[in-house]
Amino acid sequence: YRNIMRLYRFLFLFFLFSVFNSCQDILDESYKKEMNELYTSPYMGKWAGSFNGQESGSFSISVAKNGNISGTFGSNSELIYGAVLDNGALLPLKSNSSALILYGSLLSKDGSWKQNDLSGIWTITKQ
Repeated sequence: YRNIMRLYRFLFLFFLFSVFNSCQDILDESYKKEMNELYTSPYMGKWAGSFNGQESGSFSISVAKNGNISGTFGSNSELIYGAVLDNGALLPLKSNSSALILYGSLLSKDGSWKQNDLSGIWTITKQ
């Protein structure tokens, strides 16, 4: 009888612990969602830039409220995407259709680009 009672106590405590953890996970997710909704990237808005090096041209990006970036690069208007951190650092902007990658910072408003064997630098201004 004691062993059965111990088992029941263990199962009950395990159940309570599981419920508590589940509730805490729900509260954590709710808090994260609320913080994401309240967050506004300091770099939000439209930006226009130029690049040079082994090729030259222009590009534009749009920074969303949450810091996600979408834009176009070069004469082919190649689609680029990525994100910017609060300190201005770009998570490398990449293209779906080629090996194009942009590195740099929106705080310093410059960086470098690379596409296969081609490379160069870029500068940008907020519109």
